[in-house]
Amino acid sequence: MPDSVITVMTLVILAIGITMIMTSSSAYAVNNKLSPYYFAVRQMKLAAVGAAAALAAALIPYRWFRFFALPAVILTGLTLVLVHVPAVSVTKNGATRWIELAGIQFQPSETAKLALILFLAWWLARAPARKLRQVLIPLFVTGLFLFLIIKEPDLGTAVIIAGSCYFLFLQTELSARWFLAALPLGTAALTWVIGNNPYQMNRIKGWLDPWADPNGIGLQYVQAQLAFARGELFGVGVGASEQKYWLPESHTDSIFAIIGEELGFFLTLMLIVFFGVLIFRCFAVASKCRDDFGRYLTFGLTTMLALQICVNMAVMTGLMPITGVTLPLISHGGTSLITTMFSIGVVLSVSRG
Repeated sequence: MPDSVITVMTLVILAIGITMIMTSSSAYAVNNKLSPYYFAVRQMKLAAVGAAAALAAALIPYRWFRFFALPAVILTGLTLVLVHVPAVSVTKNGATRWIELAGIQFQPSETAKLALILFLAWWLARAPARKLRQVLIPLFVTGLFLFLIIKEPDLGTAVIIAGSCYFLFLQTELSARWFLAALPLGTAALTWVIGNNPYQMNRIKGWLDPWADPNGIGLQYVQAQLAFARGELFGVGVGASEQKYWLPESHTDSIFAIIGEELGFFLTLMLIVFFGVLIFRCFAVASKCRDDFGRYLTFGLTTMLALQICVNMAVMTGLMPITGVTLPLISHGGTSLITTMFSIGVVLSVSRG
């Protein structure tokens, strides 16, 4: 049987997310001449698709997924290239991260997370990786994906993918010196990317001193701080948020701040506990799996999920600069929700097997 705790925690968090989208998106929807419940209804429809994807993944024997590893990474790589083709790409808020094909719009960087972990798990499970030359191809594929995603630009997703792959490679038998050497190289590369991108530099400046420009580059940081401050211990009540009128991306990237405002410290802490239980159980599935492919796959997907949760919460609480990363199972977004639920379905398949 699939892990019941993972299933229950996923459904509980998903229900909280739909509720909070209903309250946090109403002002934005009305301003755009939509129904106040437009985004909540849309999220419920997406959740239904995600649930079907998760169920299908959970019912498929996880070993079958190895046969999709190579086609998935090739197809996803092509979609990442299409993001940079003007004829099919879609630009929002100054970033070109979406493509539209046959009337369907989706974000390839989200599916890239799943496809890359699947490919790495398949490759690393083929034989024990003890020397660097044995992983040159997966390292090249990872680097290519990161390059295409950074060019969108989507530095936040690139950092999460890089971190997840780094921890996944740590599970191999490669020498520790390679991992130690990768840290300064990765830091230098990240610094170079930020330093040569005015968009990212403004985010750093806004993070370091948001009150210097509270209506400009510091707007999202300031409004998030005010949201948590208003929430105090017990919150202002569901639907009573004032910051949803001022906080950018209140139903997507910034929804955690609205949760803090409306639910308060204690209920927000409970949500964090729910996430913690979900992640712990997923890692437990990985640790119990005796098959290398299943272990790598579950560990990689869980690490990706955990890093995204931590990054979003860290951004909203002012611990790190804005990254544009959504809160899994909570934030509004089709590609992110469906791929997250499918990933959890894969973990359930491993737990069942």
